[in-house]
Amino acid sequence: MSNAGTRRFKRAAPFPSVVIKIDGQELLSISKKERGIAMSARISSRDERIVTKIIDNKFHINPNNYFRIENERNGHSLVVFDQYDNKLIDIYYMNPNAIKIMGKFQFRELYFLVEEDEVTAKSRPDREPSMYRASCLLDAGLVIESGGSVIR
Repeated sequence: MSNAGTRRFKRAAPFPSVVIKIDGQELLSISKKERGIAMSARISSRDERIVTKIIDNKFHINPNNYFRIENERNGHSLVVFDQYDNKLIDIYYMNPNAIKIMGKFQFRELYFLVEEDEVTAKSRPDREPSMYRASCLLDAGLVIESGGSVIR
């Protein structure tokens, strides 16, 4: 992995902060706790069933709705794959004050796919996904409202 992609994902925002929200559903938020940064996330499969839910860094996995889990980088990361072997979330705790998060955050048929250097947004079922440079989006958070507007 290049440092260039990591640099683009650095985020300085007041805490707590909703990072990804689709149609009113908060899918990723970050807060500051006594021991460092904490994240909460809701990761669903295509059929809207929860695969994993993270609440203040505590992971809850649906044992009936995932294919495999990888825990690499000396126990500081978590990667979860769905039953079709698609990577849904890739989290790396770099240190108590920095976290790298990539994955597919979806609600119903809408989603944000956060990758190393870009974010793909599917904001309406009848439209093709749009791609954005990650550095342009993450400072303001990612929101899809009813009707399909992508707000940055």
